Amino acid sequence: MGRFDKFRIQGQPMPHYQRHDMDVLFSRGKWHRWEEAIAWLEEHGREEPELTGDVDEMLRDLRQLQYDHVTIPENGRRAYELAMEQHDWQTPITQKPEVPEVDETEEG
Repeated sequence: MGRFDKFRIQGQPMPHYQRHDMDVLFSRGKWHRWEEAIAWLEEHGREEPELTGDVDEMLRDLRQLQYDHVTIPENGRRAYELAMEQHDWQTPITQKPEVPEVDETEEG
């Protein structure tokens, strides 16, 4: 049984993450790159009791910020604002598309 299963309504997505969740992430390390925050969230996010929202949705937003070369801020408040500015509100969370990999060999 998953951590959020008792809150899930059958057929409904996980609850959207909140600023509190981003604050929790930023309290777990002094991140200098999105990759560091993403790695921590991938390894510990689903087991972190203080995270109350959808970790996969949060990861998707952080990967998009990384892909867009957005400078990582120093605090969760600003990271949450940045994530919400670029959040894909059209794609249902149940579909979780992957952010394309950056092709370093591509010229242009």
